Amino acid sequence: MKVKGKIENLGRNLEGGLVLSLRIYEENKLLSRMDELKDKTLNIEIGQVTKQRSLSSNAMYWLYVGRLAAKLRISTSELHNRLLRLYGAPQTIDGEQLVVFVPDTEEAEKALLMSDTIHLKKTSALKQWKDGSMRRMYMVLKGSHEYTTGEMSTLINGLMDTCNECGVPTATPEEVAEAMRRYEKHHPER
Repeated sequence: MKVKGKIENLGRNLEGGLVLSLRIYEENKLLSRMDELKDKTLNIEIGQVTKQRSLSSNAMYWLYVGRLAAKLRISTSELHNRLLRLYGAPQTIDGEQLVVFVPDTEEAEKALLMSDTIHLKKTSALKQWKDGSMRRMYMVLKGSHEYTTGEMSTLINGLMDTCNECGVPTATPEEVAEAMRRYEKHHPER
């Protein structure tokens, strides 16, 4: 069960244990399960609520990725990775961009372009490993399933521009804006 709320108070009990008080916005959701959860050890995950992209914008994105990939005669995975490299959002931890070093080979680059699970953006930085091999630095990119509305909008607009440049008919700017409005309506900023 996931519920939304805010931290109200943080303190310590008489034994010195940390006690966290929360204001829960979805009371009925929590109250309906209180009997089964009371006095049990729970897995608790707390994170800031962010605006995620809508299924309609996601569906539009993959529809046009499929059309453009067919026109370019490349796989949807390769096109998706190329678009993420152009318009994607970086993966960060504590505000720091994540990077990895990958063997500087054509095979590694091809494998990365075909990957459905990791999305990396090639940089010009090279580093020699102790064994003498060269490694290229890549920036780690977020998968589009983690995108906020703004990040998804940037990705879709970039895709639409690329489709237009390649002669693939696209949604009008109004249709793209409507898909984003539908998302906003169902997922207001929290």
